[in-house]
Amino acid sequence: MEEHSAIARIGTAKYNLLGFANVRWLDEELIWASQTSKKVFSYKWMADQSEDMIRRAVAERLEDGEERFWFNERPRPDVIDRLEVQFRW
Repeated sequence: MEEHSAIARIGTAKYNLLGFANVRWLDEELIWASQTSKKVFSYKWMADQSEDMIRRAVAERLEDGEERFWFNERPRPDVIDRLEVQFRW
């Protein structure tokens, strides 16, 4: 799925909340990921959550070196490995 289709399905209000997290869409995984904040949001999780929950997730502070995944189901290990390589976490 292309990013514009994902945005159309979850709504622009929810997507705009991610702007604060400086995220990038990854088509193959259907996720938005941020290299700087080390936060990853799945399309399915975003679709299922309220705007308030997304706002809290984006604002959540992480410890140095910590990464955080917001998924309905834990991502496969190969997905996590690719993210670590791609973003150099």
